[in-house]
Parts: sequence; structure tokens; C-alpha cells
Amino acid sequence: MTPEPSTSGSPTPHSSPLTRRGRVALLVALAACGLVAVAAYPPAARWWTRSRGEGLTADDARGRMPLDLPPGASDVRYYLHTQPDKVLVLDFAVDEFKFLVWASSHGWAPELLRTPVTITPRLGFGDRKTTVNVADGYGFRNHRDQGAPDTVIVVYDRLRRRAFYSYFSAPQR
Repeated sequence: MTPEPSTSGSPTPHSSPLTRRGRVALLVALAACGLVAVAAYPPAARWWTRSRGEGLTADDARGRMPLDLPPGASDVRYYLHTQPDKVLVLDFAVDEFKFLVWASSHGWAPELLRTPVTITPRLGFGDRKTTVNVADGYGFRNHRDQGAPDTVIVVYDRLRRRAFYSYFSAPQR
């Protein structure tokens, strides 16, 4: 005996409830959602994994970031995010000798600045206008290639007696 064809309007096992146009619209909607997710991931990940602080003591800052501070460091300001890349921007007050010992303990060899350096220390707080110009001090960069990953930049301002540190895991183009 052969089954009777369905007349109730419900789809048969081999037919789809969506028309061809509906399937295309669904695929376009899924692709759009995927593009939005890919575009939104980096800023969302930075926001979810960020940590920042200003006016901290060295003890307060120690548990919040992955870099040790030199003895005598104070007035610590930092910004850190760990996804999708890792960025740590940090500055603090410290004596010149303690800065040089600290830098040396990390394998960095700061040299006297030959040309002034401009730093934007509050960038992680959304402040692009505050800049610091350092003309008398020390500087170190682990490599000169802007396209290389894992960049470390360290600057010491003798006038302000302040150290500035930046680490970027992704290339800085």
C-alpha cells in the first residue's frame, strides 16, 4: 500500500519550510551577524579585559599588572588590556638611579635621549590631548621595526623624575 500524499499544507520530509528567497535571506542575515561579531570583537575584548588606575602606590599597583616596579616608585598610573592583544602603558615617579637599576634588571639599556620624545600617558583613559615632552632623560626601545610584535618602550624624564613604560604585543603600524 502506498501512502497518500499530504494535503494538510505541512511540508513533506524532503521539502523545506523556507522558500529559496527565504533561504538566501537567512544566509545573508547569518553572514551579516558574523561580520558584525568579527568587527565588534577587538574593542569589546579590550573593554572586558582592561584594568587601569591612577594615583596608586606601588603596593596598590603590584597586584593589578604583570610588571614589577622599582623600589621607591610612587604615583603610579597604568592601563592594561589582555585581549585580543596585550597592551600595558605605565608611568610612575621614581629617582633616576632607581630607574636605571630597574631598567637594567629587565635587560634594558636606556641611553641618553638625542632628540625629544613626546608621550601621551593618558591614552588608555581616553585622553589624547595630554602629552609630555621629554627632552632630558633616557630612552630604550627593544627594536626599531614598527611592524614587529612585542615592542617595549621605556623613557625616563629627568626633569619630572618620572618613568614611562609601554608594551604592545601586536605590531604598531
